[in-house]
Amino acid sequence: MSGGILGTHDLTGGVTQSIYACDTDQFATTSLSLCNRHNVSVNVTVAITDVENVIESAMYIEYETELKPKGVLERSALIVPEGKFLTVLS
Repeated sequence: MSGGILGTHDLTGGVTQSIYACDTDQFATTSLSLCNRHNVSVNVTVAITDVENVIESAMYIEYETELKPKGVLERSALIVPEGKFLTVLS
């Protein structure tokens, strides 16, 4: 078992990006924090996906959730199964 920050990303609006990939023969329990650093609201979708950088046919965690200016969305204890991706559409 290991801990720590798996990564940080600066997401661009209108882009689907996988921010974590779980290796085969493993699973990961992770937490996610999304911060809206802008002065306008944004919508985000968060999902566990089969294909990297593709949000269709996903297991949605959040669907078109509005983040207010300077707002934060946090989700803990997300299970990412082997061979799956944690993907965000911003």
